[in-house]
Amino acid sequence: MVLPKKDTRNKRQHYKQVAIGFAFLLMQILVLLPQRERLEIEQLTSELLASNSTTDGLISAKTAYDVLMETSSIQQGDESIQETITSTPVEGQGWRKTLPLANFIATTDTQYEVCFVTSVYSSSLKQADHPPTVQAIQDQNPSFRFFAFTNLPNLEAPGWKIRVKQLDQYKRRITQSRWGKFMAWEDPEISLCQAVIYMDGFCRPKEKHSERYKRLAKAIFDSKEGIFQNRHEVDQGPIHELNRIVVKKKDIRPNVEASKAWLQGQPDFDPNLPMYVNTFIGYNPKNERFQQVARFFWDRYSLELDSWRDQPLWSYALHKYKVHPTRLGTYKALFQQVFRNMGHAGHRYNKRADSNAQTTLDTN
Repeated sequence: MVLPKKDTRNKRQHYKQVAIGFAFLLMQILVLLPQRERLEIEQLTSELLASNSTTDGLISAKTAYDVLMETSSIQQGDESIQETITSTPVEGQGWRKTLPLANFIATTDTQYEVCFVTSVYSSSLKQADHPPTVQAIQDQNPSFRFFAFTNLPNLEAPGWKIRVKQLDQYKRRITQSRWGKFMAWEDPEISLCQAVIYMDGFCRPKEKHSERYKRLAKAIFDSKEGIFQNRHEVDQGPIHELNRIVVKKKDIRPNVEASKAWLQGQPDFDPNLPMYVNTFIGYNPKNERFQQVARFFWDRYSLELDSWRDQPLWSYALHKYKVHPTRLGTYKALFQQVFRNMGHAGHRYNKRADSNAQTTLDTN
């Protein structure tokens, strides 16, 4: 059923009023929050007020509300904040009912509503990440798909569709694993997804957020740039991140120094570029802006000439093409990180990781 134009305009105006009203509610609450909890709410309020469309405004408002409900002040029952929430016209959780449903309809080109993708590459099952089960959320949502790209045919990943893809042209297992993160959109089946939510191999979506994933997928699909991800909590630029990498045993110094030299040699490089969390990335596999950034990233990263850590180069790739990702959401609430399923010594590496895939080939 198509609404008359007047009714459609009225509905959109109502949505806009709800979104803006919630932004001002957040501004009132900001002054009551402890300093450590203010930054994320401030960012979300700014995004909400700057929203260029009704859909973006509503999604930003919903995300802001979810973040607000997760702050310790709310959970601990801060009376002044609770009073502010209940005294506003946008009361409690009732305003969220105004959010339009995703209403996904499959087409020949877009057959799946949400595709969750992970990537696990290792020289042995013992060392690998082990994707947590997604059987329950899969059973509840027939329009969802779950894909695990791997070199391990016997990888146990309940509910995930194992896609064995050998990438022996790369000498690093880490490089192989990054194909599934940044280049899975080239896979014919992934291209049929309305939106992809990538997550590292020890993570899983939560059943209780199924409707939230559907709305998020629709927002990703409709967005201009097709990339949703969060800013890094240590957001001090690529060079600072590269220095941290060595300390945290995420890479070896020769690779890090090579990355610094290459980045600083680019005429448009800025050492203060924003950094993003790449553990979770939402993207539209058909979006040309996303594809352009991902292709540029991969063309350099896959040469295996410098750091295997992807955040610094990804930050520069986004900057080069003037792409600004939309915030994905509070990932600690959206997804479950099952750290006991994490392989590779907690994702810490030494110089053997620089050629571990090639070493495996040579010994077989």
